[in-house]
Amino acid sequence: MEREYKTSLKFGTGGIREKMGLRPSQMNEKTVAIITQAVANYLKTQYKDSEIRVSIGYDSRRNSDFFASVSKKVLSSNGIKTYTFKELMPTPVLAYSIEHLHCQAGIMITASHNSKEYNGYKVYGSSGVQLTPEVARIVQQEILQLDYADVLFHENEDLEYEVPEAVLFGFLEQVESAVVPVEKTVPITIAFSALHGTSTVPARMILERNGFDHVVFEPQQCVPDPEFVTCPSPNPEEKGAMEQVMELGKDCKADVVFATDPDGDRLGVGLWNGTDYTLLSGNEIGVLLYDYLLATGKEGGKVFKTIVTTDLLDDLAKEHGQEVVSVLNGFKYIGDQVNLLFEQGREDEFILGVEENYGYLVGSYVKDKDSIGALLLFANMVQYYKNLNKDPLNRLQEIYDQYGYREQKVVSYTFEGEAGKKKIEEYMEMLRSIEPNDVWIEKIDYMDGINGLPKANILKFVSKDKDSLIIRPSGTEPKLKLYFSLNSDELKEFMGMARPLDVVLGELFE
Repeated sequence: MEREYKTSLKFGTGGIREKMGLRPSQMNEKTVAIITQAVANYLKTQYKDSEIRVSIGYDSRRNSDFFASVSKKVLSSNGIKTYTFKELMPTPVLAYSIEHLHCQAGIMITASHNSKEYNGYKVYGSSGVQLTPEVARIVQQEILQLDYADVLFHENEDLEYEVPEAVLFGFLEQVESAVVPVEKTVPITIAFSALHGTSTVPARMILERNGFDHVVFEPQQCVPDPEFVTCPSPNPEEKGAMEQVMELGKDCKADVVFATDPDGDRLGVGLWNGTDYTLLSGNEIGVLLYDYLLATGKEGGKVFKTIVTTDLLDDLAKEHGQEVVSVLNGFKYIGDQVNLLFEQGREDEFILGVEENYGYLVGSYVKDKDSIGALLLFANMVQYYKNLNKDPLNRLQEIYDQYGYREQKVVSYTFEGEAGKKKIEEYMEMLRSIEPNDVWIEKIDYMDGINGLPKANILKFVSKDKDSLIIRPSGTEPKLKLYFSLNSDELKEFMGMARPLDVVLGELFE
């Protein structure tokens, strides 16, 4: 008799993400099959009298195409029609394909910017938004109840289709409809890297279609590679991942360098400062994008950001009579807001979505972060300032001079395995017990459902000097993350040195 095989994999902020391996707690053929069967069970319950369709995409990671094939087979075995991309495609294109192909769900096999040992599984609903926590809990219960022996494997190839090429072209057209063109009076030079991921083709197409003729693609990193040989941590948030495209930028005298993460939903940016490239934080990219939209006449509407994203966006919005809506971490919550606007016939009010960890959405054509749209908009912004013989870095300094410089710092501490999860829980419990004092005058616990938001395991402390600290367990990695917005010189100096977590918390809250 075959031994029972169940999995304990769970949905986090960005779906399921774990190291690949043979264990039931890892990403492998059997666990992917179980997860897909759970998705199929949920869809068959929700759409009993409908033809069910699911779109499937995958990134450049080891086994991604294989896991996509497993997912396709399980779904067709359950009588569900599938549309699978025949080549690598960024996550936002998969998200776009769901509504374009009238699907009830979408699946993306990716571990985003994690290292090569990881893979993952994102699930989207019929509106193109990642599963809400409520739906994810239902699917999660199915996952935990299923054994591998429960998975249906009676593949029906008549239900298996390729995603038409028209989907990518439709996506690009929607990006262009959301971004106002800019004249190429003094052409800019761009250096681009896909960090061995999925974005090379759509990035090349969107830049060529919009008249950016001086673009140099990093020859090694624009080739998909599951080993990520030139950047072991393929995360554009990290300087190491940007070094190769910065060297290319120096060689070709690029005004700006870009890098996207492997599944093409995040964008990193470096601007030439006269001697080297200044790498922008995710907050600074968002501020410059919003400021550019304001400068070019984007009036009315709303900006959406996560609670850990800079409040400089709020200052800019207030100055121009606009509104900023803050949501919980996870771009799906911004996607939910886009959906609400659609339901109310007010989608034109959407201006920009910003997530401090390099996620942006420049139009309502998808409901997830999109590096391709952000790439086009930021390139237009650099072109706009070059036409005026101005420097975007100088404009960023002007914003700081007007509204005050806030040093944004994210510190992550890794805790591997089950013992690590328990340790993170202990830290959050300890922090939750801390009461406001003379230094930290306000504590906000998002487990209380602040401002109508869903309950979340997030804490925020605000100091008398208007410093803020947000603490949350990562939903995609075994990390506890601390987000600082620093105003006071004392705290800036304190956070200038690397310290163990116990020391940091001890000194902050002694």
